[in-house]
Amino acid sequence: MIREVREETGIRYLDVMSFIGTIRYSYMKLNGIRSHKEVKFYFATTPTRDIVISYEHASYRWVSFLSALNILAHRQLKSILIKGHRTGLY
Repeated sequence: MIREVREETGIRYLDVMSFIGTIRYSYMKLNGIRSHKEVKFYFATTPTRDIVISYEHASYRWVSFLSALNILAHRQLKSILIKGHRTGLY
């Protein structure tokens, strides 16, 4: 997980504090084949503020909990964000 964060954001210093949860979903690939994905979410901190995103992403921004809740469109992502907040992680 730490390697993946480094590859996608350039963050080298990451303190993983707690597992939050998992979401699973299916989607159609461009070739028409259904694919299944599982994504695990963790609460982590870093002193890093300057991000270098990978080619997989268009942009990023640091936001508050409420702003993130308003930005997210997918129900499962909102649920994970709320779960972490309810447990006092942020």
